[in-house]
Amino acid sequence: MELCKNWRRGRTSPPNGAKVWIVLGITVAGVLILAEATRRRRRMSRGVPRRVEFFGAFVERFEMAPSPQPPPPAARHPLADLKFAVSDNFEIKGYVAGYGNPDWKRTHEPASQTAVVVSALLERGATCVGRTVMDEFAFGSAFSIE
Repeated sequence: MELCKNWRRGRTSPPNGAKVWIVLGITVAGVLILAEATRRRRRMSRGVPRRVEFFGAFVERFEMAPSPQPPPPAARHPLADLKFAVSDNFEIKGYVAGYGNPDWKRTHEPASQTAVVVSALLERGATCVGRTVMDEFAFGSAFSIE
């Protein structure tokens, strides 16, 4: 009994049985981590694409490639390998900004130029992957609490 009290206070080493359980637990966790890492490595080597869910966040899915990287002696673009999505109220050349309203989108023509902020991100190496859903005309949720 005295040994257990001292062990809890940190004065002596734990009993041998506790050491065995600790080592066993760490071993099992290590095996599980190695198995998962091996499974992911095999999956990627076979070329199986990772399943991506978008949860209804996109109005349109497309990919706008960034400007080309400079030759090797120069530094890479600062936003290379990053992806972004824009709200439905940004103008993108060749696409109609719907502002969250399907009637607006149906009755208007595609944009003749891309918004400055989107162009700046593309020039710095980021990739645009689509347009996201937004509230109609960006009014937000309108409700009253009485």
